[in-house]
Amino acid sequence: MTLVNQEMILEYARTMGDFTTKQMATIVYGDVDHGHTSAAHKKLTKLVKHGDIIRVGRRKDGAQWQTVWRAVL
Repeated sequence: MTLVNQEMILEYARTMGDFTTKQMATIVYGDVDHGHTSAAHKKLTKLVKHGDIIRVGRRKDGAQWQTVWRAVL
């Protein structure tokens, strides 16, 4: 199992441009299991509080809305 921390998420975010929570969970965890999506969202929210990532808006992904994020470069 790979240890996923905020630094790892920030590294990927800097190379991705705009991305959704599910896209980030897929990259760092390898799937979109509810627990992994929730953990990615929590880490992204903490990075927003630190000023490293911003919320861009929301995008409809199938039947659900997903938060769209972007790294502050």
